[in-house]
Formats: sequence, structure tokens, C-alpha cells
Amino acid sequence: MLIAKPDFKSVFRFLNASEIRFVVVGGIAAGILGEPRATTDVDIITFMPKEDLDGFLRFAGKKKVKLSEKLIRKNAYSDAFFRVYIAGTQVDFILGESDFEFQVLTRAIKGKLYGVKIPVASPEDMILMKLVSGRALDLIDAKAIQLRYGKKLDDGYIEKWGKRLKVQRGRGHVIEHWKKLLKSGYRE
Repeated sequence: MLIAKPDFKSVFRFLNASEIRFVVVGGIAAGILGEPRATTDVDIITFMPKEDLDGFLRFAGKKKVKLSEKLIRKNAYSDAFFRVYIAGTQVDFILGESDFEFQVLTRAIKGKLYGVKIPVASPEDMILMKLVSGRALDLIDAKAIQLRYGKKLDDGYIEKWGKRLKVQRGRGHVIEHWKKLLKSGYRE
């Protein structure tokens, strides 16, 4: 079975034109900040009150974005998540609700992919998100970012939010994973 090549350029152009405030996270951000790796979708965090969701859905409808308005309305406010397909590419919207997600959005750095400017999560925030997940691939992504940024990373920020996320998400491993990353490799 052939899988269609993702059209990230069209996705980012659409997101920029939609005028929603967003930050790219997930595999794309990990690849920009650490080591490039394959991914077929786009993950973003945005804060979207109901009136903004209505405007976004109208804009998406005009641009012929593949979506289920009924499912989006249901999921957006029950799961703080919804999915659309832009130019055939899966785009997962994480609707920010926490202080941490707001930090990720406000601390975004400027990135560029396929000639399109995009906001990308900071290296520290990406490391934290990857450590919270704790999946093997996410830990590899966190390590790649840690190796690339080395002493430029704000360790205090990572420790502070690692402790808070441990409490908020009930996961005790965030700081332990961070300490293992620091011990496990070269850090300039």
C-alpha cells in the first residue's frame, strides 16, 4: 500500500492564514530541534475558545479542509483535541488548557520548514513533553534535543516544570528521565 507524501508546506500556509495562535510540537518539532526523523502528521497546541473554533471551522470550510464539524465540536470540548486533514495531511489540534501548555505557546521560537515560517516549541518545552510521554521514541527525541542544545538549555526551567508536571499529571518519572539524559551523554 502506498502512503501519500504529507504536504507540510500547505498545512503551515493554511495554519498561518487561519490566524489562530499555534505552536508546532510532536515529531516535526523534535526533528527541527534535535535529529530529523520521519513523521506523517502535524501536531499543534492552540488555545481556542468556542468563538474562535466557530471562526476556524468557517475558514476551514472555505478552504475545503477535510473535517467532521460535528465530531470536532464534540471532541474539542470533551477531549481538548480534534483532527483535520489539510491537503491530505493529518493535523492534530491539542487545545491547550494547562499552565504548561500556555507556556509552550508563549515561549515558542521561530522556525522555518519548506520555506514557511512557523512557531515551534522551545527546546526545553519539547524535552519536557517528550519526558512526560516516556515512550521510547520520545526519549530518543528528548536526548537528541539535549545533545544539540547542551548547556544552552535552561536546566532550572526544565527542573521546575518537571516537578510541576509530576504533580499535575501524576507521573514521577519526568525528573528521573531528565537526570538520566544528563548523565548519559556528552553535553557541551
